Amino acid sequence: MRKHERVGKDKISLFQDPLYGNICIGLPSIRTFVKTYDLLRLQHIRQANLTSLVFPGATHTRFAHSIGSVYLAQETFEYLMNLPATRSLFGKKEWLGLRNFVMLFLLVHDCGHPPFSHVIEYATAHYDPKEDPNIKDPNDFIAFENFAPPLEWKDINHERIVAHLLSNDVDVERLKDYFNKWLTDWYPESTIKEVLSENNDKLIEQLHLNEIGIDDLPQEISQVITGKSKVFDKYPFIKTMVDSYIDLDRLDHLSRDAYGSGIKAALLNVNLIIHNYMILKKDNKYSLSINRRGVPAIVHLLTSREILYEGLYSHPIVRAYEAEYQRALIKLLANTDLDIDNILLSIDYFALKNMLEFSKEEKDKYSQRMLNRILSHHPHTLFLEYRYRRDSLKDIVPSKITINTLERVEEELASKLHIRKDDVLLYIEWTGNLEKLAKLSFGRMSEIPIIDNDVESTIDEYHPWIKNVVSDWANRASCRVYMDERVPLTNATKSMVEKILRENKLIP
Repeated sequence: MRKHERVGKDKISLFQDPLYGNICIGLPSIRTFVKTYDLLRLQHIRQANLTSLVFPGATHTRFAHSIGSVYLAQETFEYLMNLPATRSLFGKKEWLGLRNFVMLFLLVHDCGHPPFSHVIEYATAHYDPKEDPNIKDPNDFIAFENFAPPLEWKDINHERIVAHLLSNDVDVERLKDYFNKWLTDWYPESTIKEVLSENNDKLIEQLHLNEIGIDDLPQEISQVITGKSKVFDKYPFIKTMVDSYIDLDRLDHLSRDAYGSGIKAALLNVNLIIHNYMILKKDNKYSLSINRRGVPAIVHLLTSREILYEGLYSHPIVRAYEAEYQRALIKLLANTDLDIDNILLSIDYFALKNMLEFSKEEKDKYSQRMLNRILSHHPHTLFLEYRYRRDSLKDIVPSKITINTLERVEEELASKLHIRKDDVLLYIEWTGNLEKLAKLSFGRMSEIPIIDNDVESTIDEYHPWIKNVVSDWANRASCRVYMDERVPLTNATKSMVEKILRENKLIP
């Protein structure tokens, strides 16, 4: 009997977590899932991307985050199942079915993250190979062309990738071939897809998923990722738990990033949030709300997110490393035989190693220098930064500024300053629709009611200034100019850079 068929043998797994201490996960067969290719890979992918090059403590992995999210789900449901106001809403088996489904989803929800995932996702969102005159074959940027329904470059993100990994069309054996390229002495026997599919009926029965109307587990998990799960129809509070501004995934990753980076001001009181979850029944549907006693923790969550964004995720040096990685990846995909699937299904170390080897073999000096800056901790230096404000934007539309445009302007700057092209780097911070972003962020917050003595209100009625904080998120966008440290920062150089940026409508 194959190991991944021994479903139901493991009742409890123990983990020692830096945030939550010694934790027990009561999800049957969790060890079976942990031993798959997909979750093994997450143990070698860092949660906070390239931030560890600036914040040495931020080396926590996607696997640790997945286990932490599962633990928070377990704690949340234990609280709700024993709370007098909510425990009678469902029968015991129905409660267990809901709990196990959320725990299982959170366990596998990050399996689609490629190395330095959000770094790659920025490139796929803001670079179009079809508009690059230097690209001979845009098909080089298509993923999963040989073993699953292909993904266009612009569609590559971790949600779409995990949906592909669970797809009925995926070639599991070919998938294992990609995984085995970075494994050495020990090979797992199964993938998440195999475990879920081959044990579908047994898992549904053991995890009481039939109580909540689930009959195809891989498909239902994929539907949760796309926001179309039938579980959401009857149990809207499940959607809030897995996709909202207070979802369990977010609670763990913000707390873990704050802890790993050492930014203590952003550490969350997670228990104060989940222990103030409430469930409201309306029109035979169950939605999530927050007890007013949890409002201070929610406010802290919003400010923590702001602190981490400004101090960690968009740190100038971190962004320099990310831009270097993006440029090297684009150039190698365009000019060498580097397989995008080899990157997406790899791990952090091997992704960089693979890219560096290809850059040396193909004598791609540009990519080689960019990657060497990352590996030698020698990033570009922040030369100038221009903050976009909504009231100052006239002809500039940050959401339409692409990496294609930035590369063209970099070439012009390098020519005028008489430096190498790889000595200058441009980065646009937050290129989305700023006004839409502000409205969307606040709109999602208003969807979750605050309950005070059976009276419903919204978060801004308790703290009106939150509207201004959320609205100010739309003012984060900026244009950053990075240079090699040898380029002198003189008034003449600054004036020339500003002139070229204005001519290309990158700054007002």
